[in-house]
Amino acid sequence: MGAVHGSLQLTDSAIFVNTALQKFVSDACRVLTLELVPTLCTALAGLVEWYLGQLLQATIEGVALKDSQALAVLADAIFISEDLTPRLVQQIEERMGRSIRDLDRLCKRSESKYTSLRDAYCLRRAKEMVSDTLAWTNLDYGGPERPDMADKVGKPTPQIMQTVTCLHDLARQISKSINSQCVGPILSRIVMELAVGLTRGKPWMVETRADSDEDAPEPTKEADDDDDDDEDEEEEEEEEQEEEEEDDDEDPRARRRREREREREREKRKPERENRRAD
Repeated sequence: MGAVHGSLQLTDSAIFVNTALQKFVSDACRVLTLELVPTLCTALAGLVEWYLGQLLQATIEGVALKDSQALAVLADAIFISEDLTPRLVQQIEERMGRSIRDLDRLCKRSESKYTSLRDAYCLRRAKEMVSDTLAWTNLDYGGPERPDMADKVGKPTPQIMQTVTCLHDLARQISKSINSQCVGPILSRIVMELAVGLTRGKPWMVETRADSDEDAPEPTKEADDDDDDDEDEEEEEEEEQEEEEEDDDEDPRARRRREREREREREKRKPERENRRAD
């Protein structure tokens, strides 16, 4: 750990980046002209986004990171995206006397990088809780009655209690390493990912294909009748389509006569279908 910046505990790398970027922008502003603005914007964006990208990669691939290490990465990211970058952008825009669209976009992209980094950490932490703390695949709610259920009052399993304790401890670390304002967003995201992970496991709802086939209800007579009706209607439609194709070669009078005959035939069949459905 490097030093404390406000309520954030920054690593040495974040302190170095802070110092280097401030000096770079300060020196550039001394000779900055309208023609050099695009070059400065590109250079600043490249440095900021490269560093945030490295932090994101460390969070995603750093399986062995402890909470203290992962939260230090988050603290660095939130400092770069929400503190340092806006200050540097403001310094350049004040020097030029106007707003610069590329720099405004840089601020939005850096905030988005931090959000992606935070979500990546929350997802990894939730997966660890499901597999390690909760041991979800080993939970058994269908075993013999537990001694603590003798009074008929339900109680959480030890794994659930351990998970709650883990979340409380994590909340204290977040408040210490980053700030208290980040506790809610980070924990709520972890709980959400935790719920998603649990629903994917669902050990009590696992069933085999054979079980589902055995439990499937047998077709009823009503269903068979409905199928017969559907088949009759399909046959009628096919016959009508064939007859219509034949009608194309007939004269108009013969075609109208044939249509009237088909209409009378449909009216005769209608009571038979209704009687089948009623039975």
